[in-house]
Amino acid sequence: MEERKIIINEITVDELTEKIADKLFSKIKAVLESNIEQENKLLSRKEAAAYLQISQGTLWNWSKSGRLKSYGLGSRVYYKQKEIDEVLERNKL
Repeated sequence: MEERKIIINEITVDELTEKIADKLFSKIKAVLESNIEQENKLLSRKEAAAYLQISQGTLWNWSKSGRLKSYGLGSRVYYKQKEIDEVLERNKL
């Protein structure tokens, strides 16, 4: 593999620092936005059951018993992925 070298000419330390900070900020912002999007993600019953690797009947039992909160929207039922992850972490399933 060819080694790549970067040669920096005529740039101050402050300018270099600012460029690095800008690049890091954009990467961190992208990760944070992705995390926020993931926290707000809704899963259908089928998706939630597949995510948990359980049947939809077990998922219904977990919802009925209060182990996992479900959200109704019209005739559809959804689960927040963040809450599913929290249940998994709490129970170490």
